[in-house]
Amino acid sequence: MPFQRFCTSATVFFLILSVVSCNKQCSVQNITGSSFTTNTYMNSYVIREEHNSGPKMCIRDCLLQHECNAINYNDNKRCELLITEESDMNSNTAGYYYSSIANWTMNPNQCWPNPCINRQRCIIALYGNHVCVPVDDACATNNPCQYGGSCRNTVEGTRCVCLDGFSGENCEITPCTVHPCGVGSCAINGGTFTCTCPGYYTGNQCQRNPCYNNPCGAGTCTVSGYNFNCACPSFFTGTRCEKNPCANSYCMNGGTCTMSGYSYSCQCSTTHNGDRCQNLIEGDSI
Repeated sequence: MPFQRFCTSATVFFLILSVVSCNKQCSVQNITGSSFTTNTYMNSYVIREEHNSGPKMCIRDCLLQHECNAINYNDNKRCELLITEESDMNSNTAGYYYSSIANWTMNPNQCWPNPCINRQRCIIALYGNHVCVPVDDACATNNPCQYGGSCRNTVEGTRCVCLDGFSGENCEITPCTVHPCGVGSCAINGGTFTCTCPGYYTGNQCQRNPCYNNPCGAGTCTVSGYNFNCACPSFFTGTRCEKNPCANSYCMNGGTCTMSGYSYSCQCSTTHNGDRCQNLIEGDSI
């Protein structure tokens, strides 16, 4: 019968405590077989994080952690025990070192090859025994990361690695949080946002109000809700003041109307004069 099945809780506790003296005596020099990739951080699932660990001690602890298949290690002696997948991406990050444990090994002992299952950590105990201890996987039981953020177990609890465009302790700050669309509605689009503008508002952030492109022509534009109103000058008509005086038969008595920009004038016949050819020249009769 395996040792773990018949030992009492008190005995298990004693065996776990024994790892303290074992760690002081065990050398990491028997960890051999591979190397580290410098200035590389692998964005993978972190089973467990350790502080004040040496690089080979980090490798050893991965070998003794069921399902751990790689590690991140940095200059501050922080060790991350990883479960990597083919789709995981690495980044060029100064001060970090990455290594897969595929080619690492250690001298055989009661924890190597690793006898534990279900992400348990194997602890070398006294008298040739071992103990399999469940990992405190806070990310698996209570993942706080929102909007697709990746959860990482830490010594203190958890931390979130946010997707591009997201931030905050739990990735709760989205591209739409700061209301970039003004009067419009904001929709998250990957790591950025898309605005849907109401009425006659335009622009990628709905920053152009209905009067922005001067829809009233010769008139004066006033914003009215999401729409606009036009106040037309004399003799201009239409909802956008688009009908000029020449279109409204401004010139009288056969005069010819001419537009120049928003200005207009009448070229009168020989029998009339005035701004609108409204005056009969003295001596002429109709």
